Amino acid sequence: MVTRSRFKFSQPEQTGNVLILSSEWGVPVPDMFQKEMAGRRLLAEQDRSTQSGNCAPNASRYVLLVAYSRSGSSLTSDIISRHPDVFAYFEPLHTLARIFRSQQVEFENRTKKHLYLTRMNDYNLLATQVLENQMTCNYGNLSRLALLNPLMTYYYSTKLLYDCVRRSRTPQAEKYCLMAAEERCKQKPIRLMKTVRFSIDQAGVLLKSHPCAKLIFLIKDPRGSFQSKIRMFDFYGKNPVDFNVQRFCWRFQKVCFQDLQVEG
Repeated sequence: MVTRSRFKFSQPEQTGNVLILSSEWGVPVPDMFQKEMAGRRLLAEQDRSTQSGNCAPNASRYVLLVAYSRSGSSLTSDIISRHPDVFAYFEPLHTLARIFRSQQVEFENRTKKHLYLTRMNDYNLLATQVLENQMTCNYGNLSRLALLNPLMTYYYSTKLLYDCVRRSRTPQAEKYCLMAAEERCKQKPIRLMKTVRFSIDQAGVLLKSHPCAKLIFLIKDPRGSFQSKIRMFDFYGKNPVDFNVQRFCWRFQKVCFQDLQVEG
């Protein structure tokens, strides 16, 4: 079980490569989402298979910090990124998500329902490729869309790359930027990617492919996140309470606070 307290992170619960952190109030939610729990059991099975894949002791570690927005993920990633062995990425899927916005708007206008990014197959495929290339320092395989993500300036580790690519006027200059950034990335034994635009299912794909990958799934009590979203976001002319009740709380119920421990 995960213990929770009001003003500090709870004692983390770990099942192999999956670490679950909980913060704020811990309100039990009925276990009504069997599909979610089945997904967590699958992650545990994938984790056991990756452990048998033998992550070499001196190999680089990849850490995926996946969370819902307004859950304290920025603070958590900032704390982890301060370690000198960490090469950190802040919201590496930000610009990728923007190119799918028109499809979301069209769907919402047609159905009066919200289309989540993580329910779009094309987005999931591209998002997985972006994260995999970044965590393995393969910048040459990244598109300019991913390289010119303004949120790369959030951490010093990626700010240098963003500034260099933006100033480049020739392909040769940009190639130099990528090579220099790859060297800096490879010097760090831990690569951290913090994102609110990635699904647990897709994270499982990366865990299965990379024995040295770890997943941190950060959750926060819905009440705190609910109020934070109302203050921070535009609800496109909709009633913010209705908007959050229909979307936000339903998503959080899937977490199943009382059943986070995956059967081992």
